[in-house]
Amino acid sequence: MHRAQAMADMAHVSHHRLVYDYRIGTRVYVYQDSSDVAKKQREKAIENRYLTPGSPLQQARVKVNTKEFSIKPLRFESRFESGNLAQATQVGNSTYTLKLHNDVNTKGNIQWFYFAVSEMTKSVEYTFRITNYTKTSSLFENGMLPVVYSTKAKKQENKGWHRAGTDVAYFKNSLGKGHSNSVVVTSNEEGYCLAFKYRFEYDDDTVYLAYCYPYTYTRLRRDIADLEAAVDPSVFRRDTLCTSLAGNSVECLTFPSDAVQTAPGFLADRVAKEKARGGERAEESGSESPVPAEKPLIDTRKPVILLTARVHPGEVVASHIIIGIIRVSNPYNPNPDPNPDPTPPA
Repeated sequence: MHRAQAMADMAHVSHHRLVYDYRIGTRVYVYQDSSDVAKKQREKAIENRYLTPGSPLQQARVKVNTKEFSIKPLRFESRFESGNLAQATQVGNSTYTLKLHNDVNTKGNIQWFYFAVSEMTKSVEYTFRITNYTKTSSLFENGMLPVVYSTKAKKQENKGWHRAGTDVAYFKNSLGKGHSNSVVVTSNEEGYCLAFKYRFEYDDDTVYLAYCYPYTYTRLRRDIADLEAAVDPSVFRRDTLCTSLAGNSVECLTFPSDAVQTAPGFLADRVAKEKARGGERAEESGSESPVPAEKPLIDTRKPVILLTARVHPGEVVASHIIIGIIRVSNPYNPNPDPNPDPTPPA
């Protein structure tokens, strides 16, 4: 898809219907024209009917007009871990305009996308346009493709996550950008659009589309737990560095080059402090004997190699890299395979 053609296609949208809103769910079915007045009326109708206390969000369904497209709409979903689709609007028989959530606790950073689609027709080529990006450039301009996971392809062909899509374009648009407190809002500022086409391999499949191979917080905790179970405890230490704004633990893994037992007299003061701390814990818990230190001590005189990753939510590639480095370089790990092909949520 050439940039000029993609922009021209967007300019000719005359009517559309909202088919997904994360506040309401799927099957919204709001038919509308492209005027600002109709858009404001539609958004107000949704707020009045579904966002009031006690409203049945899971059963949300509204029809402003009975006119239908000739192709049934796709069913979207993103209310799972790392999913971030905010809205999906059908703007043609097989064309959808998408809006994403901002990265959590930011005012406008958007790079990552992850959502599921179902109830598709195999013979149809669908076009997806994510219209509220803010970055002025993207790797999608240099040949990168989205990643796709088909549940039917996995079951029938053992085919997992893979790069796919055609006619990928990233360009500036004037459709507006931004969210406020994770709620979609309009803006007069210009944003950027990622557009791509995809032809699904199976009818009525459930397919996940993402910016890159997902790596969730749940998988991080599971990988660290597996590592902790497999590694010699004398050469592995797990601590909580801090907590995130969302309250999640930021893990700190330390791999000393040798155990305390192999270094006689090493940091005697540290050993004494650790024993004292154990005694304090025992006194607090009412135990008769001191609680032994459960973690190996670290020789702070040695040089340290610090590896850090996933500073921003969209940097999922860094998570795969750092867990791969840990697994491959750790001689105590019986399974060095990073396994970059996790199953999406059910």
